[in-house]
Amino acid sequence: MDSKEYRIGNLLRDKVSKTILEVIKLTKDDVVTYVIDRSKFPLKKGWGLEPIPLNEEWLLKFDFDKITNDEEEIFYQKGYVRISIDEYEDGWFNFRKRTPSQLWKDNLVTQIKFVHELQNLYLLIEKEELNIR
Repeated sequence: MDSKEYRIGNLLRDKVSKTILEVIKLTKDDVVTYVIDRSKFPLKKGWGLEPIPLNEEWLLKFDFDKITNDEEEIFYQKGYVRISIDEYEDGWFNFRKRTPSQLWKDNLVTQIKFVHELQNLYLLIEKEELNIR
């Protein structure tokens, strides 16, 4: 894993057991993690890090509200950030940001696929950490 892609506080998982891990230290060549649920420690032989795929469960854990509009489109919204699933590219989520005076349309910031990408982008744009409720 490229340590430049992560920051302290990012959530990853073990590729064998799918145990959730939190990044606690980054070096030039390594990502050091902490097993959040200590009952899952030590990890199984052959463990390794992998990103956590973003899905509805994670968006709700991060306190996004699920919204269905008049056109039956589903969005996940927290403040001025809105996430929607891209129907054309499997697994991609559209990350949108707006100001109070703007409409949501055409405010696509980027597309993301993983929990750590959402954490990093949200911190960059909203200047606050995403916390699990």
